[in-house]
Amino acid sequence: EVQKKLEAIGGRLLNTDFSTKILVAKLIPMTGCFAGVNENVVAFNNKLENEIHYRQDYKNTSNTAWYWEPRLKIVDMYAAFHNRTGDMPQNALLDGLHPNVVGNQIMAYEWMAAIYANNN
Repeated sequence: EVQKKLEAIGGRLLNTDFSTKILVAKLIPMTGCFAGVNENVVAFNNKLENEIHYRQDYKNTSNTAWYWEPRLKIVDMYAAFHNRTGDMPQNALLDGLHPNVVGNQIMAYEWMAAIYANNN
């Protein structure tokens, strides 16, 4: 599933303009009454990261890594919520699922940092 979505989005956008870059965010943690679903979030995030690393590795992609590696980057929102809240991501979530003001600030900072880091 992750592979198909990444291929559909990445293939279309990256073929349009060779200066295009794609920033893909990992899902944010789920806490409270949604904590039971968090293991699915972790599994999805791991699949996403593995798929991106696979595409960026010359050994796996039949020499197409040149196409993906400099243009496809991960923004680790999951880690950001843990790192910026002292491993208490519930403090950045309104209801265990949606970001509150603190969560929105974390996400805004991470997006801006990724945009600036990849704007070359």
